[in-house]
Amino acid sequence: MRLPQTLALSLALATTACGGDVSGPAPKPAAPAGPRPASTKQHHKAPDAAAATDDDWLIWYADDDGWHTRWITANGGTATIVAERDTLVMSDGGRLWQLQRDDHKTRVLPCICKEEPKHADCKTPATIDSPGLKAVELGSTASTDLVGKGDYDVSKRNTVVGDMLSMSLEVIGGINGTVLVETGVDGNYCGAHGLYERTFDALDVATGQSNARDFIAAKLPEALRLTAAKEMLALVKDCESQPGLTAHELANGAMTLADVRMQIKGGELDLIWHFEAPVMYACSADYAAHGEAHSGLIPAAATVGLGASLPPGVLATFTDIRRAYVVGWADLTLAGGARATGLGQFTAAPEDAWPPSANEQSWAPSSAPSLDPKARTLLKDGRTLTRGKDYAGAIDAFDTAIKLDPTYARAFGARGYAKLLSGDLDGATADCTTALSLKDEPKFQASAYFNLGLIAERRGDAEAATKAYTMSNTLRQTKQAAAALARLQEAPPVPLPPPPH
Repeated sequence: MRLPQTLALSLALATTACGGDVSGPAPKPAAPAGPRPASTKQHHKAPDAAAATDDDWLIWYADDDGWHTRWITANGGTATIVAERDTLVMSDGGRLWQLQRDDHKTRVLPCICKEEPKHADCKTPATIDSPGLKAVELGSTASTDLVGKGDYDVSKRNTVVGDMLSMSLEVIGGINGTVLVETGVDGNYCGAHGLYERTFDALDVATGQSNARDFIAAKLPEALRLTAAKEMLALVKDCESQPGLTAHELANGAMTLADVRMQIKGGELDLIWHFEAPVMYACSADYAAHGEAHSGLIPAAATVGLGASLPPGVLATFTDIRRAYVVGWADLTLAGGARATGLGQFTAAPEDAWPPSANEQSWAPSSAPSLDPKARTLLKDGRTLTRGKDYAGAIDAFDTAIKLDPTYARAFGARGYAKLLSGDLDGATADCTTALSLKDEPKFQASAYFNLGLIAERRGDAEAATKAYTMSNTLRQTKQAAAALARLQEAPPVPLPPPPH
């Protein structure tokens, strides 16, 4: 689930797939499919920088070519581009900040090092570039850590042990001095559970302080919440055994706002509100059902800066841009000499400070000689498709990986997990059983047995589920296996339909 805090490598939200694979909701794409509209970028000679104005704005956005920021003067229904830079610059009205990547190193070791510390792969830890973010004040050497180094900075001498580690960072919107970000981490951490987590935050660029709680607490219109509730209702009803649950009850009950993405679509502002409702892990890899609703600016979101109407000149700029995957803005209050200084700092800001291609960093340990490198890539591709709920596509990717290496236990486990989510319980059982036969490492087997327990629960077979969870907990004691056993004692499972695709 998405939490209102900065990136945390917390195993409390760990998820499981057969043989240690990981799944969850797909990260939102950085770019849409289809052709991009022709560029409308214009360069204008700046007017007198000291000219008094009370209607200057910064409009920053991302498209296929990267980040851009326009300094505009809104005049009625038109806008004059005063200056433009190919970078991301934000403002609280009086000060300007450039957002820059501030990646750091995280030390990693493969899972085999837990069982065989003297293995060749354990002699020298590898490192992964963990995405970080900072705001650098223009005209100053001061900077603010937004997504900082945290507990897994290599300088703190900490080491992550796991396979297929991936970390991501994405800016998803912003208003004035607040930037909206989503961070993520997923991978196999060698136990019965992998990890899949997406974290939303709203950060003050001047202080780094989080304002996410204000967004989560926004009292959005019921009609908006109902749209998202209807999307997730079937899964919640089936998973939580609440056949009489209505969309209205869900919208006004357990469902909460997870994040909001700001974009321009068809020349108009499009706010995408993402909601979640808690469900059992057996139904969703990240313990949540997901739904979305779209809107423009709405009065109910005024508390987070998304309620007040924008000047026609700003809206005209959106029309000119046409399509942006992310957008944000700031109402500038600079005038006179302060405006001249600010404009000079803006036009001198370095460009291309943040390559969009560096949103995600991944690492995997060196493979055994018998493993075709393409098989590892296909495993990762299949896991991504599983998170996106394209189970057929995921299974195809895992099929190809297994053809390249018929002994690839993780591919069998991952395919079994995709089959479980798609409702093919017989196929899932066969793949998890095969995974067990191919890899005898205790933690890997604990994971496979745990998922056999999930399959048995979905069938409504309490006896088989109890045996599988008990075996998993014997191989490696985990809170998750213990909780599953306790759950079975409290209430025997009933057969559940497959989750909606």
